[in-house]
Amino acid sequence: MQGIARFVMRNRFSGAAFILMCSLLPLFVWFGNAALALWTLRRGAIEGATVAGLALAGYILLGLVTGGSKEGALVFVLLLWLPLFVAAAVL
Repeated sequence: MQGIARFVMRNRFSGAAFILMCSLLPLFVWFGNAALALWTLRRGAIEGATVAGLALAGYILLGLVTGGSKEGALVFVLLLWLPLFVAAAVL
């Protein structure tokens, strides 16, 4: 787990890529959520929002390339990432 945490915390893009890839696989969504919480807890709300924004941009781009819609990505963020981000920012 420490190796995964080191990879996630290496830079913004590796964190966003990990969150994005985990969000695409149903059983790994919780690992992506944990990575977002780790970013927010360790580096603050602004850095956490930046990483979440990068992951959301990648998620929307991937959805548009595959023929999906951006509304699905926004619902995903509001239901899954927003409560987690708010809780980590408060802590």
